[in-house]
Amino acid sequence: MGEYQNMAQRMEETGLYEVTEGGELYAELMAYARGLDLLFSDLEETEREAFVSTATDQGLAMYEEAINVCNTDTSIQGRRKSILAALSVSDGDFTLNSLEKMLDIYNVSGTFTESGNALTLTFDGNPTGEQKTMIMDHLSGLIPIGTTLSVV
Repeated sequence: MGEYQNMAQRMEETGLYEVTEGGELYAELMAYARGLDLLFSDLEETEREAFVSTATDQGLAMYEEAINVCNTDTSIQGRRKSILAALSVSDGDFTLNSLEKMLDIYNVSGTFTESGNALTLTFDGNPTGEQKTMIMDHLSGLIPIGTTLSVV
């Protein structure tokens, strides 16, 4: 039900008003309805874009910027997957297997190997320079102090 029909029905239900097409009350309700329809449309879009699972445009861009996601998969599903991977990191995710899982944030895959205080990431495929830089920045804050990180 559009806003005009909603308002007209409620006013007529009071028994005090009769809404007739072409009348002053009709014109006033139509003016309110146009404004309210625009407002509610904007609110619905804002609500949709606020949640990763329903966002399609500005909401995804906002999340990607806020959590610094470098995404080569431009599909909506790929962008959502990267964002959700970034948001799902928890305290128990700092093992080699978990670090490999975190690469989903950047839509790349690879293997970590550990040798003493050195951690080496070998990519499956060929990530962009921007992806490598963002991954190094992200991971450098997660690995223990004194551990060197290199990318192959």
